[in-house]
Amino acid sequence: MKKLCIIACLALGLSVTAYAQHPVNSFFDDLGSANIHTEDLVTCIDANGRFRNDTIVKIFHRLDDVVWAKYVYSVIDLRYRQNYQLYFPTNITDSDYRNLFKVMVDAIRDGLPVYDKIQGRSGVIDVKPLKPDFSKPLSKEEIVKAFIPNPMAALDELRRESAMFSSGEDDEEVDEPELDSCFLKPECTEESFFQYDSITDTFRWNPYPYDDISKNIYKYLIQEIVFFDKHTSRLHRKILAIAPLYPKKLEPTLIKYWQDAEGISAEPEAPEKVENGDNIAPEKNDTTDAGSVASAPQAPKKNVAGNAMKAMYQSLIFWIPFDAFRPYLANQYVIPMQNEVKRVTFDEFFQKHLYTSYIIGDGNMYNKNILDFRDNHGDDLSEEAVKKEQLRIQTEMLNLEQDLWEY
Repeated sequence: MKKLCIIACLALGLSVTAYAQHPVNSFFDDLGSANIHTEDLVTCIDANGRFRNDTIVKIFHRLDDVVWAKYVYSVIDLRYRQNYQLYFPTNITDSDYRNLFKVMVDAIRDGLPVYDKIQGRSGVIDVKPLKPDFSKPLSKEEIVKAFIPNPMAALDELRRESAMFSSGEDDEEVDEPELDSCFLKPECTEESFFQYDSITDTFRWNPYPYDDISKNIYKYLIQEIVFFDKHTSRLHRKILAIAPLYPKKLEPTLIKYWQDAEGISAEPEAPEKVENGDNIAPEKNDTTDAGSVASAPQAPKKNVAGNAMKAMYQSLIFWIPFDAFRPYLANQYVIPMQNEVKRVTFDEFFQKHLYTSYIIGDGNMYNKNILDFRDNHGDDLSEEAVKKEQLRIQTEMLNLEQDLWEY
């Protein structure tokens, strides 16, 4: 009997050991490396190369059940610590992870449709709505031109770089820098980020300017809708569209106002901002990057909000319908933070609202965002007034949700 017990224990130990070393379940591979990879996400694609619908969670809401809704426009600033995972990695050599911009670029190259913003009125006081115009998809030629920086802003950047090398008194006089003739021609796309082959009707992207563009796109504008569904008896929140903001699209006169648009981002419970890293965009009031907007002179107090809104409008490249973008987001993990085995896809990151953002406007009868409004004297709103309006919008939605129930 004693021998049988010993044999049974040995057999059980061998079976447990064999199970632990099974290649499917082992944490380490045959070379002793940690078995952490992202290949399992290809299960989102079926045999025909199409995304499977069962990997994207969608809730059906009947039109008759929605009794209240409100549009909200918010900015996701990737320099906030909570949004780091959307910004990194900035390089294209990482085989396992891509940042949000790289996922977006690959999706556009694969045929994801993008749309223009609604054009504003021209005039001294012009309203420039940030709404997407889903009736106007951009052609492939227009997408190629969308990433081309403003030529005058590029010239100013060259001047600043030249000034860095001519700061000494004994230095020889430096000639005025000249832009490549291609920059001055709107139809020239030789140096653009995207390249379009009209013969094969295909996209390819130029990796040379990728690092600069990826590093500078650290803000995304999202259009959300907050609505109450009486069938589920709860308040829902859904992202409708997302747009990258590229500051190098700005006119030189508006570059200094780009940073002032961040004055509205300091919400009461905003997370800690980024400490300057090697690959992250500079924080407010930082002057480490001579080519960035942070090195621009301080803007005057007058008309700061209005010019900041124009800067945000100009920097908006295009709008992407979020539901069309979700299959690509579901096929990529975000880079882990503090825990390498915590697997979260970009789609899950957005659906669980793991990011932080600040409000710049909502749907209203005036068709204006917060920075478009004026005070009683006809001047732009002060920073305190802007934050007060932000708090009003947040409080309105919070009170609606809290007042749905009686305790």
